[in-house]
Amino acid sequence: SASPGLAEAARGALDGNASTELLDEGLVGFEFELERPVWADGLSFVTGSGEASVVRDPVAFSLEASPDGSRAWLPLARATALEVPRERGMETEVVRFNVGRTTYPLGVPTGHDVGRYHLCWASRVDGSFAVEAGSLLLKGLTGIQDQWCFAGTSCELGPVAGLGLSPADRVLAVAHFEP
Repeated sequence: SASPGLAEAARGALDGNASTELLDEGLVGFEFELERPVWADGLSFVTGSGEASVVRDPVAFSLEASPDGSRAWLPLARATALEVPRERGMETEVVRFNVGRTTYPLGVPTGHDVGRYHLCWASRVDGSFAVEAGSLLLKGLTGIQDQWCFAGTSCELGPVAGLGLSPADRVLAVAHFEP
């Protein structure tokens, strides 16, 4: 088990500050508890400062999580030959991991594509989607919406109709659009 000092340093190493350094001299690893849940899909680190740190930068690691706070650890990522930059203060490549989430490129939903869908599961045995696994709410614009504005005048666009739109969404005028 890691020393209490190392565990404290490990928490500090996740502060988002590239100049914070962590040295696990005993090579025992460390564990820490996050203050709140954090979604992550990859891990990288910044090389240490000073020439002596070149030999101390990790070239292999494993990352595990205990999502329910128990001592049952789930493997998230394992890097066995990490390409570490020789330059000091440089970020390594990102080691990606998947935590039960799969990403599907759906494009920009418009028109009849937006709405609620059933998610169904198919076994590899028979391939039929016979088990309902949940639902998907696909948010976006409801069709093409023409807006008019004249050059040299003040212009107010909207309203724009859609499902799940937010005041933080943006509109951009472009001369030509090809999907």
